[in-house]
Amino acid sequence: MPVRETFATSDDQAIACLDSAWAKGKLPWVTSPYWRQGWFGRGYSQLTHENNYRTVSIKLGIDLVSFPAKALIPEIAAKVLVMGLKEGWFTVSAIFHAH
Repeated sequence: MPVRETFATSDDQAIACLDSAWAKGKLPWVTSPYWRQGWFGRGYSQLTHENNYRTVSIKLGIDLVSFPAKALIPEIAAKVLVMGLKEGWFTVSAIFHAH
């Protein structure tokens, strides 16, 4: 099953967990609490940050910006993972190359 960042069972719990960790200095790489608007990691690939939700929304034709919890629907999470790997959404380049 797709999961939320921190393996939380609810969005509120994920936000609280991330807020707590950030307040304790456990997320030193984070300069701004990206999770408060709901764009924390979700799915198999842990889609995170508004710009990534926006990009994937456009590519899949699914509004994940307004409805980020849709990234937890197994079929959508699988599409994000497979298309993301295939097209290089998560890295500098795609892992599959047509020859």
